[in-house]
Amino acid sequence: MVHVYLYEDTEKKKRDYAWQHEMGRRLYAYARSLPENEKADHLNISHSGGYVAVALSEMSVGVDIETKREVSARVMDRAFSDTEQWFINSEEYALTPIQLWTLKESFGKSWGCGIAYPLKEVEFAPATEDSDGAWKSFACSQESMKCCSLTTEDFVLTVCVRNIRENYPRIQIVTKQRLDMT
Repeated sequence: MVHVYLYEDTEKKKRDYAWQHEMGRRLYAYARSLPENEKADHLNISHSGGYVAVALSEMSVGVDIETKREVSARVMDRAFSDTEQWFINSEEYALTPIQLWTLKESFGKSWGCGIAYPLKEVEFAPATEDSDGAWKSFACSQESMKCCSLTTEDFVLTVCVRNIRENYPRIQIVTKQRLDMT
């Protein structure tokens, strides 16, 4: 099982790396203290703007959260395959460039290499299976991967897990009170 813990501070909308790292540390400490994570040996942290996400799993996991923004044409040309760009430009599929970017980043993080891999060689496509509520599932050219994405008005949160049977991660919104903050 994959558990994702999400923290938001509405006053922290710009980059503040010291705050983001401290919140990641606190969120991880909180998540590790929960009984459901007793067997979770793998962890990944992501932050963007006022959001911090921590994913814990028994399998290798990558998480990426990005506030909604434009992805430059240069990045899209360097990172997205022709097929992926077709999905972005297709009216039939609601795949956005930032959603695809979070897929690429969370995939690389699950393998421990970040984005230091041939980005165009690992392709993603909207899965033909039904999605689970707000979570949307994606097919990956690496068969052992399970990737899904949650898109809100403000951010995109994506999780990729290797060798997992469950379809969708469990997500928990964590408040300041739970992190013993005032």
